[in-house]
Amino acid sequence: MGSIPVRFLLFLSAYFPLSLVFCGVYLKDHRNLALFCLLFGVLGLAGLRRYMTSAQTLAPLRVRVENVQRREMDVVRNLLAYLLPFLAIAFSDWLRAASLGIFFFIVGFVYVRSNLVHVNPILNLCGFRIHEIKLEGGGTHSLLSRRQIGRGDSLLVVKLGNDLLLEKKHECSARAQA
Repeated sequence: MGSIPVRFLLFLSAYFPLSLVFCGVYLKDHRNLALFCLLFGVLGLAGLRRYMTSAQTLAPLRVRVENVQRREMDVVRNLLAYLLPFLAIAFSDWLRAASLGIFFFIVGFVYVRSNLVHVNPILNLCGFRIHEIKLEGGGTHSLLSRRQIGRGDSLLVVKLGNDLLLEKKHECSARAQA
C-alpha cells in the first residue's frame, strides 16, 4: 500500500475539499492558518497523483470477477462523518481549534493505519468508482476502476494493498476501442 508517509499524503488528499473551504472561510481573519491548510491539501493532491501514476507501473494480474457490488456510498459516509463536523469549529477559540487538531490526528491515524486510500472523495472526483469484487477462485477485494464493472469481467489489475486492487489504465481504453 505504501509507506506511512505516502498513506499520510493520501489521507491529506481526501481532505483537499475541506482545505479549500477552510481557506475560503478563514483567509480574511486567519490568513496564515488558511494558507497552511491549503498547502496541506495541495501536498496531499500531489501525493495522490504521484501514487496513482506510480501504481500504474506495477506488475499487473489478470483476474475474473465472480460477483461485484458498488461501494461508492463509503465515500459519502466519509464526507458526512468527517467533513461536516470540521465546519462547525471556529478558529477564534484556540481550545476548539486544538480539539479539531486532535480529532484530525485521530482520523488521520485510523485512515493511515487502516489503508483507507480508496475511501477518498478526490478519487471519485477523478472518475474512479469503488467496487467490492469477489474473484473466481476466491478472495474478496476492493477495486478502484474508472468504469462500471460487471459479473464475469476479466480485468487487468495491480495490487495496492492486501485487499485493494486498481484496474490498469490500458484495460479501460482497450475495451472502449473494441
